[in-house]
Amino acid sequence: MTAILEGFVPIEELAKHFSVSISTVRAWVRQELIARDSYIKVGTTYRFLISRAQESLMESQMRLYEAEKEAARKQAEEESQPEPQQDEELERFEQQPLEEGDEELQIDLSFADDDNY
Repeated sequence: MTAILEGFVPIEELAKHFSVSISTVRAWVRQELIARDSYIKVGTTYRFLISRAQESLMESQMRLYEAEKEAARKQAEEESQPEPQQDEELERFEQQPLEEGDEELQIDLSFADDDNY
């Protein structure tokens, strides 16, 4: 019922409504940021329902936001996990026996008990 009351507008009017260029509106259509049910196309002529186009853009924005948020969550999760290769290399290094002439590294931590530190 909204379509009948609202009426379809040309691409120029939709561009003016959003304060963007006509080519931006065309890009939104190509990128499917404006849902197919927001406009009609006859030949090369488009007519839009402003309210539905606005809803489509808002929904597209929310999907993009959610996708970015999920990607950031996954990246943070991956970064918090140690890489298995590093763990394996450290374990091999720790298990290597000392060769003749090698000495274990002794570190003096006696200063850690000093109250003046």
